[in-house]
Amino acid sequence: MAPAGHRNTHGEPFRSANRLREGDEITLRTREGASTSLVDRILPVTSPRDTGVIQPVPRSIVKPSYGYSEAGSYLTPTTRTPEFTSRHRLIVWATPRR
Repeated sequence: MAPAGHRNTHGEPFRSANRLREGDEITLRTREGASTSLVDRILPVTSPRDTGVIQPVPRSIVKPSYGYSEAGSYLTPTTRTPEFTSRHRLIVWATPRR
């Protein structure tokens, strides 16, 4: 799942995304319930056209050293960076808490 959200305006769901670190918990709440994932990897800056980051096997096509090499269950929140611009994207990858 790859939710995208704003850091400023529109409820600011990803306001603090730039403060996430490996091992931090992300709880996703939907109508069906809640699930918790642990932040596994972070790509602090990439192109808005880097569609590889949200593929079934997420891997940056701009910076191929970031991402995964095999299929799995990934949560991939994405947001704009730096704040107040559309210049780049901040990508966070998390895996289900076991």
